Amino acid sequence: MSSIKSTQQNSKTKALLFLLFIVLALQLLVPILNNYLRFDHLINYIDIQKFLTSILNISEEKAAPMTVSIWVFLGGIISSILFTSISGISRRYRYRRLFVRLSKVASKSLMKKSYRFLECANSFDVSIKENFRMNSTAVSHLDNLQKIDFKVFYEAFFSGLEAFIRQSKTRSAFDNIFASISHIQSVENRYEKQFDAFLVRYNNLEEKRNKAIVEVKKIMDKMIEDVKGKNIPDDISHEFDTYIRSLIAIINCWKKEPNRTLPSVFHEKFIQKIRNLNELYDKDVRVTKHIPKEFYNSLNDADNEYQSIKILIEANHKIFLSYSGSYKNIAKSIFKNATLLSKNILSRYC
Repeated sequence: MSSIKSTQQNSKTKALLFLLFIVLALQLLVPILNNYLRFDHLINYIDIQKFLTSILNISEEKAAPMTVSIWVFLGGIISSILFTSISGISRRYRYRRLFVRLSKVASKSLMKKSYRFLECANSFDVSIKENFRMNSTAVSHLDNLQKIDFKVFYEAFFSGLEAFIRQSKTRSAFDNIFASISHIQSVENRYEKQFDAFLVRYNNLEEKRNKAIVEVKKIMDKMIEDVKGKNIPDDISHEFDTYIRSLIAIINCWKKEPNRTLPSVFHEKFIQKIRNLNELYDKDVRVTKHIPKEFYNSLNDADNEYQSIKILIEANHKIFLSYSGSYKNIAKSIFKNATLLSKNILSRYC
């Protein structure tokens, strides 16, 4: 902030000096204009040699070298001022063009990245194969805009004599671009950590879910094996035999599913079907006495972990979808403001 304030103060000082120069120049030009710009009157008016002879009371021969020195000195000052002013205008113009070009390239890169965020958001779906994608690419020239000192760009747009005729929209467009860059930088530093944290959490939940599923299959296979060769109703009840047959039917139906390994399909067609079957026989002691308590617990664990995974995936889908929308809107904003700066009617000089 201190650098911005000092730049503004320097600009105001230069502007005041320029105005003072204009006033003095007008005072000198008024007598000449009153004499219709006649050449002989002009020569007489700026005849420094006669002025020196009258003021210093010396001869014209002695005043001649002094006159030449004064003219050389004034010529050097004027040339230096002109060269410095032209160089400054040219330098500021080049930086303005650079800022606009980098901003437009960055906006196009941001638009491409918004589509990558959209692809990533769409990969967060429990109904499709687990293939979460995050193509991490840098935004073109965003780092270049940040490497160049903010003061350089600020002076290019809002310092110098040409700043007097700058439109107010220019300042607003400039501020909007830098505000957008700051916001994007905060997201750039955050989304990769967000994705990595998701993977860690997802893998942890998936490990617990798989462990519960293994336990479910282990107990279920044992129950089915134990029923084989037993007499009905001497060894087991008709109800438990029917329950086991229903379990086998659920397994066979699940095996016919083309995408049976997908978490959503497995949960819906296998885990949830068995839980519904257990609820049907929940109060039938003739069945429940043959079912180990661990079977119920493992089914509940598998369901809980799946629901946690589903919530995690849906939450990250919304997060990365918001990133996509944010990048798209900011890309449009930067391009719009950069175009406004480039289409300034006096863009070469202001």
